Amino acid sequence: METLQHLLPKTSIYYSNLIESHPAALDKAACLHTDCHNILKCLGVTPNYIGFHQTLSAVELAAQKPDTLFSVTKHLYPVIAEEYGTSWKAVERNIRAVISRAWKNNPELMKTLAGYALTRRPKAAQFIAMLADRNASL
Repeated sequence: METLQHLLPKTSIYYSNLIESHPAALDKAACLHTDCHNILKCLGVTPNYIGFHQTLSAVELAAQKPDTLFSVTKHLYPVIAEEYGTSWKAVERNIRAVISRAWKNNPELMKTLAGYALTRRPKAAQFIAMLADRNASL
């Protein structure tokens, strides 16, 4: 649990949700966070982008509640926006900026993560799903 405290801010809704979860879930969530953190860095996206952190939060929420991916503008972005004190439109823009940078820097890794042929950069929900899907393989 100490590892998780370093990975998630204590004000994060994911932190409080995970503290109430089973300890094995904490380890899995910490692994997902670390894995996504490293993937984003390999894609050329660094933590100095606010979208980096918002993408991590979106992936964590999508891994916990996959149904949020059916309507990201209604169910995912507003939750992230509230956490970061911004609008859902800003969250969407920031995540799109992350995707653009990742596609520009390392399209081959993006294609590998997708697991299928990508002919253009993925949409935000697609990208979040690609990263959240890593949860199943951890």
